[in-house]
Amino acid sequence: MNPDFPILKQTLKNLERLAQKSELSAKEIEEVLAHDPALVTAVFYHAVNRPRRRFDNPVTTLLQAAMLLGIGPIQKLAENLPQAEQTIAPDYLKEYKTALARTALSGYIGNLIAIERRELEPGEITLASQLVHAGELALWKVASQEMHEYEALARQAGNYPQEAAYVIFGTSIADLGHTLMEAWGFPEFLKEATNPHQPLSARGIGPLFASRLAHHAFAGWNTLQAEIDLEACAHHLELDLGSLVEQLDALITDFNETSGKYFGSIQQPSLIPPAGTNIFPPTFCQAPDSTWLKLGEQRLLRAKNRHDIVQALLDTCYSGLGMNRVIFGRKRVENEGHTGLEADTLVGADYDYALHRFSLRVAAEDLFGRLMQKPAAVWVRGTETPKFIQLYPHEARQATRMDHFFCGSLFEDGASFGVIYADRRQLECALTASQFSAFKRLVGFANKQLARISHSG
Repeated sequence: MNPDFPILKQTLKNLERLAQKSELSAKEIEEVLAHDPALVTAVFYHAVNRPRRRFDNPVTTLLQAAMLLGIGPIQKLAENLPQAEQTIAPDYLKEYKTALARTALSGYIGNLIAIERRELEPGEITLASQLVHAGELALWKVASQEMHEYEALARQAGNYPQEAAYVIFGTSIADLGHTLMEAWGFPEFLKEATNPHQPLSARGIGPLFASRLAHHAFAGWNTLQAEIDLEACAHHLELDLGSLVEQLDALITDFNETSGKYFGSIQQPSLIPPAGTNIFPPTFCQAPDSTWLKLGEQRLLRAKNRHDIVQALLDTCYSGLGMNRVIFGRKRVENEGHTGLEADTLVGADYDYALHRFSLRVAAEDLFGRLMQKPAAVWVRGTETPKFIQLYPHEARQATRMDHFFCGSLFEDGASFGVIYADRRQLECALTASQFSAFKRLVGFANKQLARISHSG
């Protein structure tokens, strides 16, 4: 499918005004487009996929797309796209415009991040920060009722957007966005930055932060995750937290002063309150699903290679067992023969900066070192399991902020190649003995299937 998300009626008026100017720069076109992410996606798609008679430099920013197409073709493209005021049901129009505004704000925050990092091409980060939301805009067009329910659930204090998406849609909206980037033939960086399950580069993490901070701005900054994301972003930018908050507040103030003429009367992003003000604990607990669990077990037994086995294991732990975060840590051999672990594949941890960047040297006698000596699964329950918690590396506890979890080792050809970690993100969502029994069974299935394909190969 081509990107044909509903655009704002006001955008057509803004483009008509630009078309009448005798002297017009691509920068002016970019500024108008930046307030309508639905049109941004379509413009960039047509610029990337425009037939050329000769090889040209790749298009990677909105400004380059505006320069390549020009005001006439962009105006014609916009006229052929659906208008939100005519396409989106009146009951949902304000919410859709708010989603567009949140996406636009994400782009501006991405630009701030790129400038602070002194990126050679800030426009790539800015564009990626908007395109992270492509899945949401696509769903607003075809499933407005479900998106209304998703927004209502995601707005509840303490809920995580990706978990609300699984409740309403049974899958990740971010996964849909990433799939669209691939289908549209977008540049590699955009596909990387919109893939929520893989460890991101220092550049690729910027759009993720921008998206998260834009969400918190519209949700009121009243969760512990908002504080975590702010602190992580400040660390990423090598800024003190106060400086980042000051810059974000200034950006949001400017955005609110101009957003009315683009989006009309919508929910506006809020400034950041003092630390610790009105913090609500997480309230969302993934529910176990026996049907998913049975399907996952069958998927494990049908998997034909290591990648499929690991992915099936993670997906089944997340959707079948009701884990909120599942991580596969891949074993690596460091210099001088030391063993390490690094985050390889993540499910339900879409926005955890520390986990996406997680890397750890493993000691033979720590928890992970012992797990990698033979296939096993353990249930760590904080101070209730003092032996395990004493072996749990401090760096891992800092990254997860959790000391209640399941962990198991995966082996191939008689040697460990990694571990799987699963938790429910907060103590309010308690782990159960039946979940651990199923977790052990899944890890056992995975190891048996790994041994089977090793012997058959």
